[in-house]
Amino acid sequence: MKHLKLSALVTLGLLVCGTVHAKAPSIDYQWTEFYGNSRTCLSSAKGAMRDAGFKITGSTGTKEVVGRKGNYKGVVACFVDHGLAVFTVAGPVYKTAERYAKAIKNNF
Repeated sequence: MKHLKLSALVTLGLLVCGTVHAKAPSIDYQWTEFYGNSRTCLSSAKGAMRDAGFKITGSTGTKEVVGRKGNYKGVVACFVDHGLAVFTVAGPVYKTAERYAKAIKNNF
């Protein structure tokens, strides 16, 4: 029993001391004016993300397209009622997120 308590205490200590504190993701966004319909915006968004090397992982109705590239998540949001498309990328390194967001925008 004493051995079990010591083992549990050591395990708990390792868990507490070995806990990795997650760093908040770095996020960059770009935008451009867009005066078209939702279907055209989403189609352009999917193509732009694929051209930038992102794998499309989802789409929410008529407003946005979501993709992943390694540890980075990209979203293109279409605000056609406001004449706007927004390109957001989040991941561990800001400069990479910025580069990816600009690539998606430039491919749009």
